Amino acid sequence: MSLGDKIEALKRLPIFMGFELEALRLLAFGAQETKFGANEEIFRQGEKSHAAYLILTGVIVLDMGREGFRQAQFVGPGALIGERALLTETQYSVTGKTSEPTVALKISRDLLRQVLDEFPHSAVAMRDYVTKKIGKFRKEIETTQRSISI
Repeated sequence: MSLGDKIEALKRLPIFMGFELEALRLLAFGAQETKFGANEEIFRQGEKSHAAYLILTGVIVLDMGREGFRQAQFVGPGALIGERALLTETQYSVTGKTSEPTVALKISRDLLRQVLDEFPHSAVAMRDYVTKKIGKFRKEIETTQRSISI
């Protein structure tokens, strides 16, 4: 996939929408294009996460593996898996396995930090995105609390 195609794929993600073109170019250039075969495990639930994966082609099955039953979600091109790993050290909450040959852009937390250090306007856009996500999460919690207390 060309650098331009990778930039376009990154541009469509809400987390990167406010980024400067040069910041996206550095992110696309520094991210690792990774090819996986069919039925290949990419990450396991509970492992430390250090990167997010943007699916370029193929399908990844996210297995939630809850106690006593299995629950899976299929995600394809354009999906970003592991967004939280870009922001903080955490663990994968699901197991990711390909269902067919798949190509993904592996974006490390270290790469994102480098980009944010070099592009302050993109760092502000990231801060705004995270602030909005936290606000939305807070509202969801308040709504849930209200519905429980009724």
